[in-house]
Amino acid sequence: VLENGDLYLNAGGDLDGTSAGLIDPETLLKTVSAIVRRNPEVQVLVGGDQKVDYGKIYDAMVLLQKAGVQKVGLMSDPLEQLGG
Repeated sequence: VLENGDLYLNAGGDLDGTSAGLIDPETLLKTVSAIVRRNPEVQVLVGGDQKVDYGKIYDAMVLLQKAGVQKVGLMSDPLEQLGG
């Protein structure tokens, strides 16, 4: 989820040759639903710009659940080692 709330999908090649790009909510729902039909156990990770409102992240997660995704997680950057 970009800072302005736009959605960006990176499906790692699951999109029949198109792997990443901006996407509107309706197309996201249809696209992810098709991926879930092919692989019901697919895990989806949601990431967002640091400045994005958390409500936009939540909305994206709800949209993915409506598409049938059973496993929705949040992306994070690795923590830097403490004290070093």
